[in-house]
Amino acid sequence: MDGNGLQAYDSQKISRSRKLRIFTKMLREPIVVSGSAYRSGAHPVLATRVAAEVARSPKCGLVQLLMAEGRLAFSENDHPRAIVKSLAAEELLRKYGGILAPNEESQIREQLQFLKVQYFLLSGQAGEAFKVLKDLRNRSHPYLWHRRLASRSGVTQSHWMAMENTLRQFFKTNRSGKIFTLLGYTIVMGPDPSRVERLAQELAFEPTSDDRLHESLYADYCFLVTRVSKNVQNLFPEYLAKEYRVTPLIKQGETLFLGTATDLTESQIKEFELRMKSEIVAVPMSHRPLDERNSRLYGC
Repeated sequence: MDGNGLQAYDSQKISRSRKLRIFTKMLREPIVVSGSAYRSGAHPVLATRVAAEVARSPKCGLVQLLMAEGRLAFSENDHPRAIVKSLAAEELLRKYGGILAPNEESQIREQLQFLKVQYFLLSGQAGEAFKVLKDLRNRSHPYLWHRRLASRSGVTQSHWMAMENTLRQFFKTNRSGKIFTLLGYTIVMGPDPSRVERLAQELAFEPTSDDRLHESLYADYCFLVTRVSKNVQNLFPEYLAKEYRVTPLIKQGETLFLGTATDLTESQIKEFELRMKSEIVAVPMSHRPLDERNSRLYGC
């Protein structure tokens, strides 16, 4: 295959959605990028791109670098490039496992699964997105799991709102439980999770037990933003909570989740991470519940 194949894929004549669907074909098949054995059914030029990323040297730190480059590509809406970075990281983990990412292998694998849901949503493949979302194992705090991976992957609130609008259009012509579930998922992960409570009534749709995957995320969200446990106030200084209008929710390992009434800037997050010596993940809250929670926490 000469460069014409690659040129065809990059042509402006191909819509962004169609181009993305071509790239997402590679997400549904086993990774094979070595030698001449390309992924079956995928364009060899795309497999060559993945192979080139895998061949980069030195290997030490390459998985983490690919994930960082993928995050940047995602934030720049260059989703085909982000997919290639993800697939390359996945292939390196398959070949070398914990050798290249001894302390992060499981976290990176989970992040790659989370990203597959987003790639399929972006390319309009609701069935594939639902399948991956359903296969993700249950966790004690499912909302926090998705929120943390969204933060690490560069998935912003504008992404969730755009996906919600797209899925609402899909639902008008396909009133299926899968679309309903994915729509609920994007709302829960968006800037105002409480709107999901009215979704079934709003759409005049009665979901089955299989169509309620998003409900566990919302229940987890409600629990986290309303509970006030002992010593939570010690996780974050009162003066910073007042100044930036945030509230500490919970700390898991080295990750501190902060309820926020307004979007935090990248510089603010970095400042908090330096002060707290923890990864900071923002969780959206409304002003009144946040202020009431801080009053209970700090007695102010």
